[in-house]
Amino acid sequence: MASSGYFSVAERKREKKEARERDERLIASGQVSAQQVAKRNGLFSALDPSKARIVRRRGKIRGA
Repeated sequence: MASSGYFSVAERKREKKEARERDERLIASGQVSAQQVAKRNGLFSALDPSKARIVRRRGKIRGA
């Protein structure tokens, strides 16, 4: 993405299109499976669950 301090919708759209095309090529060539691509592209794929921790638990809700 652009590093000049603004978000370009057109540039992001191009990046996403290129990423989809790259994924399709990898799947078609047999280098990765569709499941591997889906896992890699998942919402939390960049997070390491082993480093996650609960920092605050919700308290009990008191009735009115």
